[in-house]
Amino acid sequence: MKNNQFIHLITVLLLSAFVGNLTHAVEKSIYNEQILNQNIIYQKDDKGNILNERVPSDEYGNAQGNQFDLAQDGVFKGYTIAVLHLCIERCRSKKFDFKQPETALVEKGFSIVRWANNPPNPEILEDTLKKASQLWIISDRTRKLNHEHLRIVKAFFNSGKGVYIWGDNKPYYADANYIAKSLFGTTMSGNTPGDKTVGLQTSDRKKGLLRNHLITTGLEYIYEGITIATIQPNNNLKPLIYGSAGNLVAAIYDKDGKRAILDGGFTRLCHKWDTAGTGRYVKNAAAWLVNYERFGKKGTDNTLSSRSIVIDGLSFKGPCLVAALLAEIGYFNTDMKNIDAKDVVDALRAFQKDIHVSPTGLLDEQTWTKLSAIKLSTRRKSRIKELRCNGK
Repeated sequence: MKNNQFIHLITVLLLSAFVGNLTHAVEKSIYNEQILNQNIIYQKDDKGNILNERVPSDEYGNAQGNQFDLAQDGVFKGYTIAVLHLCIERCRSKKFDFKQPETALVEKGFSIVRWANNPPNPEILEDTLKKASQLWIISDRTRKLNHEHLRIVKAFFNSGKGVYIWGDNKPYYADANYIAKSLFGTTMSGNTPGDKTVGLQTSDRKKGLLRNHLITTGLEYIYEGITIATIQPNNNLKPLIYGSAGNLVAAIYDKDGKRAILDGGFTRLCHKWDTAGTGRYVKNAAAWLVNYERFGKKGTDNTLSSRSIVIDGLSFKGPCLVAALLAEIGYFNTDMKNIDAKDVVDALRAFQKDIHVSPTGLLDEQTWTKLSAIKLSTRRKSRIKELRCNGK
């Protein structure tokens, strides 16, 4: 092993030991750690060995109890979900009033700001979203959002805040398509008969829930909706739910620190709520859209320019600073004069993998604690001052 490789390895190990189990502690404070990222749930003995017995399940086959949701009850107190509930027509024999989803979301601590039938004017929407953790849009048969609403939604999404776009069978996807086309370059269409429960996806068929994703934690079965729209897949979206007919019902966007869900079955929110999995699915989706890995508990941004250190009384931050810290331990070898942020993100992800942190390329609390503990050489400090690393 070469000397620089040995030093690199020792540095990473020491940093990991310095922080200890911080990553585990942070995840445990938000997520129900014992079932995190598991779909089929088994009981364990006091040594952690899996027993043959499964945990108690409800009549639809999903693990019974809120302790098997993705997030702990009450953990998102102080987080707001803004809801543009543009379709308030009757849902079969029931009024579509959003009461059941709201009750489920409140269990996790969320508060709801909801506009029914018509959106607010753009100024009010923009002001409300400044305090919101995510935005849900439930589309109607005709478009109700204008170009100013779209501009605000795009800015909100690009800031890293979560967006859930709900449509349904033709023509109940007018605004869903208006927003989805702009954000992801795709749309939904059609009238596919559903009204069935689907299980977990298997390798030999395109039906059911994506395995081993945070959103599907604690779920083995879910009701798909009555008559549903089909999403046109593309490279921006990852399939989340395939319907009983094999059509793509829901998909996720999870790139560059931004998260969103596109869904063609909003009747899940108002019809057969008490059947397979809807309540847990809604709670898990909202927990995921908080984007805790990027923003943390306080809602602070964790992009490359979000953290700073003081050197000789001067504050420095941005890709330039992150590159310098990574260069000190051998992760970044490009000339710092003309830094490409993408190269810095790639190097940061490599560092995160080695310290067993989710490789998001973002400066979350765990990553920054380890990175900021690196001691910069005198030469590197001089280079930072020379380049005036100020976040640009």
